[in-house]
Amino acid sequence: MDAEKRKPGQRGPGKKRAKVRVTIRLDAEIVEYLKEKALKKKERLKKERLCLQGLPKGGWQTKANAILLQWVQKMKRGEEEAKKLPYVW
Repeated sequence: MDAEKRKPGQRGPGKKRAKVRVTIRLDAEIVEYLKEKALKKKERLKKERLCLQGLPKGGWQTKANAILLQWVQKMKRGEEEAKKLPYVW
């Protein structure tokens, strides 16, 4: 294989970004619920004295992302459960 030589200090091609930074406005009830769930998970892990190192840092934004991603995947598969939610395009 013939690889191109790089100059010292030159970086290789960057990784494709997995996530995009956006700003959205959510109802306070949604944010409070997700923050509460994330805090309870963190407290439970501490209580069980599980090693937090190496675990994904999952806060409320990670939880919101997971919920939305799951919904998008269901919509793409055409699942009726996802289509019953309000404001479906």
